[in-house]
Parts: sequence; structure tokens; C-alpha cells
Amino acid sequence: MHKLTLPHEAEFASVQRVLAKARDVIDPDKTHEDADPYVLALALDLAARSVDVRIVTEEPPVSRATKRISIPMACSRLGLKYCDARAFLEWIKARGSP
Repeated sequence: MHKLTLPHEAEFASVQRVLAKARDVIDPDKTHEDADPYVLALALDLAARSVDVRIVTEEPPVSRATKRISIPMACSRLGLKYCDARAFLEWIKARGSP
């Protein structure tokens, strides 16, 4: 098994892709920068390297309580996989990963 070297920062092109397809993942009322676009961009970068990546979130797929779309909705737009923590742990266990 080889060790995966994770990027420290998302590629700028990937951040642009996130903003082009899921700009509304950013809460317009926040006074500080959202991490969500960068998390999504890092997942895109890893997926481009053929890594079977998932974004772990407890956020429901549809959230009407805010002005922003949910992480699962953004993942759907970007073709990324997502799951909750329990499903992620089950996935890890099924793969036989340490």
C-alpha cells in the first residue's frame, strides 16, 4: 500500500470549478471566509488523481434554513461522493483499511 501525499492547498483551477458550479455553497451573510469551497476543491484534486474520496458531513442534503446550498448538494453538482460519519466508518471497515 502506498502512502498518499495530500495537497496542502487546493489548486486554484479546482476552486474556480467549485465556484462555477456551486458558488451558492458560500453563505452570503458570513463575515469570514468559508472553508467549504476549499474542502470541495481539495476533493476534486484528489478525485482527479484517482483517489476514491468522500466528503464526510452530517449536513442534510437539502437545507432550507439558510441562503446557501448544503455540502451534499454541492457534491452532487460536482460529481463528488459524500456520506455521514457512520457510513464513512463502515466504508473504511469494509475496505479493510487500518
